[in-house]
Amino acid sequence: MTVKEKAKKEYLFRELSRRDFRYFIQYGYPDYIFTSIHESYIEIIKKFIEKKIKKLIISMPPQHG
Repeated sequence: MTVKEKAKKEYLFRELSRRDFRYFIQYGYPDYIFTSIHESYIEIIKKFIEKKIKKLIISMPPQHG
């Protein structure tokens, strides 16, 4: 892969991470393993960002994030 192709791939991944919370997490933590609870939280956070949910509190026990 050439430097130009790598730069293009990086740019596209950054743009996806701006638009989708799941890609944002993958950008910061490439080895992150998503479970069903993470998928649920991502959907809830998307609804909050889109203002479909007006108030949001997320609570979890310590070391379960």
